[in-house]
Amino acid sequence: MKLSVALCTYNGENFIAEQLESIARQTVLPDELIICDDRSADQTVQILHEFANKAPFPVSIYHNETTLGVIRNFEQSISLCKGEYIALADQDDVWLPEKIEKSLALIEGAQAQYAGEEVPLLVHTDLKVVDKQLKVISESFMHAQKLHNEDSKQALKTLLVQNYVTGCTVIINRKLKELALPFPAGILMHDWWLALLAAAEGRIVFSAERTILYRQHGKNAVGAQKYFSRDNLRKVLAFRQMQEEIKQTIQQAAAFTRHKPAMRLRSRECIANYLANVHKQDYWPIFRAGIHKQGFLRNLIFYIFFISLDKE
Repeated sequence: MKLSVALCTYNGENFIAEQLESIARQTVLPDELIICDDRSADQTVQILHEFANKAPFPVSIYHNETTLGVIRNFEQSISLCKGEYIALADQDDVWLPEKIEKSLALIEGAQAQYAGEEVPLLVHTDLKVVDKQLKVISESFMHAQKLHNEDSKQALKTLLVQNYVTGCTVIINRKLKELALPFPAGILMHDWWLALLAAAEGRIVFSAERTILYRQHGKNAVGAQKYFSRDNLRKVLAFRQMQEEIKQTIQQAAAFTRHKPAMRLRSRECIANYLANVHKQDYWPIFRAGIHKQGFLRNLIFYIFFISLDKE
């Protein structure tokens, strides 16, 4: 089996039908669609079963006995996938018709380039940001957020403190799945965890092609606020919240050091040195090592709050 799609749902009746239909209209269809519903209380489950009855590929629907939340629900969905490659899907987006075809070509090319199936791989792309009615708000999510893909030498150092990989565009290979599961306690988001491991142990491949309409409707688990938006400014001024977010990135890095001891020595040393300097409250070696967020303003604010952690 070549490609599985891992889709998680929760009270998604307003948009899930459009997402399912967009997957069914792909130029290359998946070999299976795995859906894990997190105890929806609306018509989501009924819509899922109606689609499954007519879908041009096998659809498996799992109903959670207890509410797992986004991270654990995706962990479950990924674990149930049988494909050599796994594409992650959110319930409220719309995939453009060649999304699977183009992403598959990228990851198959990367697998051929980087010594085959033993290299953990993650492919991600840019997105078009749209409103509820799919009217384009921004032609490029990455541009609007002042984000860019990092080269292989810098990726891990950035992903320690900031995620620039949007999960709903992601395709991973089986090796990365095996490396990532089970998700440890302390990770911030499923896509961030997958990206961190791919940067540390394998490769991240990016395409600037927009493959998804990334719908913004006010209830997104993770949204697409503009870089200089009022909401982002409010977050920056929320001192305690910013410090808590930084502490969570440190906890995620610590979770990495405890996860599967067979991982590459260089990756472990990089993260161990980072954590050791955090513990000593010695921030200059961290900055000198190249650990930073993207963009001057974002990085400046990060280090101001980062250094202030020792004043708690």
